[in-house]
Amino acid sequence: MAEILERLGSGLIKILGWFKNPELIKPIDEGIEVEESSKKLDETKDFPETFSELLDHLDRTFNAYKVSTYSGGWLTQDEIVGLKKLGAHVPNPWQAKWLNNIDELKVDATNLPAMMFINIPSKHDDKSEHMYPDFIFGIKYKKLPWNVEKISGVPYKMGMAYRMEKKLFWICVWVVVKKDGSYEFCKERSTKPVYVTKGRNKGYGYDKKAFVKGALIEEDGESEEAERKRELNARNSFKWMIDWWQGRTERWSVAVRKSGDRVTFAVDKSLTKKYFADRDKTIKTASGRNKKIVHYVKEHQRNYDGKITTVKEHIRGVSKFTWNGYECLVTAPEFHSLPTAQFNVGAEDVERLTEGYIAASKVGHILASAEERRSIRGEAR
Repeated sequence: MAEILERLGSGLIKILGWFKNPELIKPIDEGIEVEESSKKLDETKDFPETFSELLDHLDRTFNAYKVSTYSGGWLTQDEIVGLKKLGAHVPNPWQAKWLNNIDELKVDATNLPAMMFINIPSKHDDKSEHMYPDFIFGIKYKKLPWNVEKISGVPYKMGMAYRMEKKLFWICVWVVVKKDGSYEFCKERSTKPVYVTKGRNKGYGYDKKAFVKGALIEEDGESEEAERKRELNARNSFKWMIDWWQGRTERWSVAVRKSGDRVTFAVDKSLTKKYFADRDKTIKTASGRNKKIVHYVKEHQRNYDGKITTVKEHIRGVSKFTWNGYECLVTAPEFHSLPTAQFNVGAEDVERLTEGYIAASKVGHILASAEERRSIRGEAR
């Protein structure tokens, strides 16, 4: 998987997007508090192995994934804020299949998500010649901007964010998804420097108009083989992002928010039993009662006075609470909708905010707030 994280080039796109007509819902505050744990987390672990362990070390884990903005990059500040409000999503486990055949690289085009923001688990080595991204993101649009090659299909602004001096630098490219699930990276109008090497103007230079393949693919001076490798990296990254995000409706998740930052820890369905099996975590509600935090109960048989009854799978405990100053929300997609995964409205490029449109910076907050309202409530059994 090292290939998919290789150092990528640069480019320049400056587009402002607005999402149309999503519902604005205010977040709910259950006002539940607990005390901090003093246990230590194994430094070799990439992800806490249980929900109890995650809560014990929330400070360290949350700070490792929260998003700090950077003044440079190819995304507008409005888009960056929107992704930050949506929050980084951390996969557990990390699974990404590498494909070398471009014809096999297709996605499910039936319900393409509007906004995606995913952490890429990778080991950073300061001595390496490569720079590895911390996050991959995608924002769906209704149409391509004027300076991009016109290809029929669903447009995305897709890219990666790199940690530079503890802040993120954003780089992106335009990609279009076709009806059959295949996708193409668009060429973009740009300029390339040309230097005069002969004649009386030797030593001077000028900018020449050019149609390039985009920031994640083309870089000056590279061979065709290097360019093909970079495109294969980008293609695999895009497919993994779409596949993982669409699969979120089958996973449990733990969303954590503090001081404007939001991080969602996703748990694969195969790990649900182990991850939420630890039931020793309790909280004190606003009324002063002690209640257990949410956990998953599988379908089982129970004997009631000699009569065997089947108890269907269900959820018990409090799912929305405050832990050591962090607002926490546990979501079980088997029982409740997941707005951040299911929202599929594309963005539009407009010159100024008009009636009926909402800035991209607000969309992440709206989706996160809607999820809090629709997910499991503190009154769970």
